[in-house]
Amino acid sequence: MLQQNNKSSFHQKPICSLLYCLGKAGLKVENMEDPLLNDQRELSSVVGQNNNKKSNNTNDKNNNNNIEKECTNINNKNNHMNIPSQLRFTVVNAAIGAFCFGYNTASIAGAELYLDKDAVFWKSSVASKNAGFLTDWKKGILVSCILLSGCVGALLASPVYNKIGSRGAHTLQNIFFIFGPIIMAFANSFWMLVAARIFTGFGVGINSSICNLYISEISPTFCRGQLGGYGAFSVTAGILFAYIFSSIVGAQIDSPGVWRIMLGIGSIPAIFQVMLSTTCCGLLSESPRWLKSKDRFDDARKSLKALGLEQSTHHLLQQEQNLQQPPHTRRDTSICNHKSRSALIAGIGINVLQQVCGINVVIYFGPQILKNAGFQDVASIALSAGVSIAQLGAILVLMRLVDRVGRKPLAMIGIAMMIIGLAIIAVAFYILAHDATTSIFAPWLAVLGMLLFRIAFSLSLGPMPYIVTSELFTNAFRSKGVAISWAANWISNFGVTLSFPILKDLFASIAGNSPELGSVCLFGIYILMSIFAAVFIWKYVPETAGKDFEDSDS
Repeated sequence: MLQQNNKSSFHQKPICSLLYCLGKAGLKVENMEDPLLNDQRELSSVVGQNNNKKSNNTNDKNNNNNIEKECTNINNKNNHMNIPSQLRFTVVNAAIGAFCFGYNTASIAGAELYLDKDAVFWKSSVASKNAGFLTDWKKGILVSCILLSGCVGALLASPVYNKIGSRGAHTLQNIFFIFGPIIMAFANSFWMLVAARIFTGFGVGINSSICNLYISEISPTFCRGQLGGYGAFSVTAGILFAYIFSSIVGAQIDSPGVWRIMLGIGSIPAIFQVMLSTTCCGLLSESPRWLKSKDRFDDARKSLKALGLEQSTHHLLQQEQNLQQPPHTRRDTSICNHKSRSALIAGIGINVLQQVCGINVVIYFGPQILKNAGFQDVASIALSAGVSIAQLGAILVLMRLVDRVGRKPLAMIGIAMMIIGLAIIAVAFYILAHDATTSIFAPWLAVLGMLLFRIAFSLSLGPMPYIVTSELFTNAFRSKGVAISWAANWISNFGVTLSFPILKDLFASIAGNSPELGSVCLFGIYILMSIFAAVFIWKYVPETAGKDFEDSDS
């Protein structure tokens, strides 16, 4: 039975808590330091040796299990209060790229409402009947082209990361984030605009893989979910800013050409990140894990110190011998490995299911959906911004709970709420189909459905790829697995976004030329996909909360 230590300062560091617990159990632990990588295999080995010595005493075995649990609880209690400020600043700096990711993908939602009316850009004074200059297929291409290049960027992220590290990858992504929006702002034809969106998409794809991989690799186990949530938070913040900026600029500038400002402003956050990383190099330290994989142990120590994690250096030294093992003893990094294959199925699954539930239809076409529900242009953008604010609040709640409650329980609760939100949106359009002229509350019912859906998404399928994907894979296969999983995310994102206007019209024609009934059918499909997502996650995605990266290697 463990006794409480009256000297509370003794427990301020996790290793002190660990040594205290093991010392009371009569176990001798030598040369242990508090590692960045939290190598629980050493603890398991020590406890296992004690069990072998007392194999005839089942009470001792049970006692050791209780000791492990109590040590973990003490460590978690103390560690949650002790995230180094240097580490937080580094994560925030890295998340600026995720902000660019969110803004550049969502800014087209507001811009297309004005691009549709810009006769100067289209060099014509005659728009298509009741539809402006942008036809459905042009809208689909304009919105989804960035997603296809995002897939290519995600695949390139793995060799880029392995070759030049996370700092080099962040620099590369900012080249795309700076020049892509500028070219969009000065585009003089539709296809030039599409080409600029594709160029920007390479940066979006690289960031989707590198940002979350980097944050997860520099984060200790006890707060990895919380810090990993910064990526999802920043993407949503970028989407929110796109809506707010589009609403303000659209209301203040009475010109169809205002869409150029909406798209071009996306280069400013990337310029800011470059300036911040250049003037304050410590705010974007190289990943110690990447440096360690290159046998650059001195640089890894410096990186750990810059992150406020210098206590891990002793453990890093202990790993030098393991890293210098002969090639035949190194772990299999190919996809043929059973563990890699199982993790890849789970990683691809959660990334694809994030998209097929319809979230980016609600994000990219959100203003258009609300406009179809009866709101004006500026009002539809402003309401979409309000929904994004609520979604940000939900992500903050998730960041507080994800390491304590776990990934899967939050996902199950969130998906159930998502299904209800999608059903409300479908009901709103059903009412509009039968009572479009007299129904007052149906448009607001659509707003309620979008609000509930996006809040629930932020507790479930929204942050899961950002937090869980990098946690599924072994150290040797992680960069490849994350890149492939996010490539699948972008492919499915591309397919869903491109197909939405087409499927909406198809279902509308089947339902007697009723766009509202077509939307009802489409959101019904998204409900079925959300149900399937819940089943898949429950059965195939492991719980990763509180587990070390090194656990995935064992």
